[in-house]
Amino acid sequence: MINQQGEILSDAKGIPAIGSLNFVGQGADGKEIDYAEKLAIRASERESSRRDWLDIEKIKDLKKGYISQVVRKLADLAIEHNAIIVLEDLNMRFKQIRGGIEKSIYQQLEKALIEKLSFLVDKGETDPEKAGHLLRAYQLTAPFESFQNIGKQTGIIFYTQANYTSKTCPECGFRPNVRFDESIDWNLIDIKYYDNDFTISYSLKTFTKAKETSKRSNQLFTGINKKDSFILSTKNAIRYKWFRRNISAVELSAGESKLINETGSGVTIQYQLTDCMKGLFEGNGIDIKGNINSQLRTGGHLMKFYKQLANYLYLLSNTRSSVSGTDIDIINCPCCGFDSTQGFKGVAYNGDANGAYNIGRKGLIVLDKIKNYQKNNGTLEKMNWGDIFIDIDEWDKFTQK
Repeated sequence: MINQQGEILSDAKGIPAIGSLNFVGQGADGKEIDYAEKLAIRASERESSRRDWLDIEKIKDLKKGYISQVVRKLADLAIEHNAIIVLEDLNMRFKQIRGGIEKSIYQQLEKALIEKLSFLVDKGETDPEKAGHLLRAYQLTAPFESFQNIGKQTGIIFYTQANYTSKTCPECGFRPNVRFDESIDWNLIDIKYYDNDFTISYSLKTFTKAKETSKRSNQLFTGINKKDSFILSTKNAIRYKWFRRNISAVELSAGESKLINETGSGVTIQYQLTDCMKGLFEGNGIDIKGNINSQLRTGGHLMKFYKQLANYLYLLSNTRSSVSGTDIDIINCPCCGFDSTQGFKGVAYNGDANGAYNIGRKGLIVLDKIKNYQKNNGTLEKMNWGDIFIDIDEWDKFTQK
């Protein structure tokens, strides 16, 4: 929950309004209930549950209780802070399967939230003249008919594009903006070894020009940012990548270490990118203290070398790094050095929190669009969903200003 300056607010108890809704509500012991754990246990029992009607009912009751707690919390925050609620604009199929078979409650949560906000009563309000009383219930959304009819907004609930929200640095606004692969023109990148780490410099205008003359128009670029020049650093850059293959078949290079994926169907490799690049260069006769770029152009290296180097640069540019089945979900910005393991604005932070924070910041852009439309047209009657669309250029300009 943020204000219109993008600052994280606190709830009525003074607790910063950022965190996981895996824990919500209170149990008999006064502690928050770990619904994520309870739902995971139910999911693991789903085969027997399908054969036992009583267990099926228990799962339904658990889901219903969880949804009720989350809806109540969100409604209370919206009323307390006069807030809008911003959700990812996800496709219908993804909503239905999000979170696994037995835990797929995302769409149910949306529907329950809309229905709750369409007629919201404060049970503690006894004055019939005040908002929240049964006779003056809050009507903050339109009555639910179908998800298709909602479009991009219903009352105080808005839907916005999720593009790059989890990967955009909350401090400097950097996001992956160049597509690195082995066919990239290495003249467009300047690689230096400095102070025991590597820096990678590039200009987006240069890449744009190269793209316009390239036959492979999809090989590089994802958007034009307001900011043109970027310098990425491998300092403290640790990344993870999962491979669907037998562990014994993975050939490790310098700076790489195995992390066995808990699913058992593949292997996760941890990359210490400074060591990875140093090992790759030295193993191919490149003097890292010399002019690396000229050696890349004249060294006659095999395609395998360039493919490995491009993979390291691709991993470096990806700010979010996570390992399924573990607590590893890190935002590490190669541009400004932001590290989510150190927290953000005094609170614990990870990749999911970053996605939510940036979805909220997109809500600020939506509010500005509404205000500007009202100012320019004198009315909102003809405003449509396209008028609150946020393209990638707008997002970059907002986050990098």
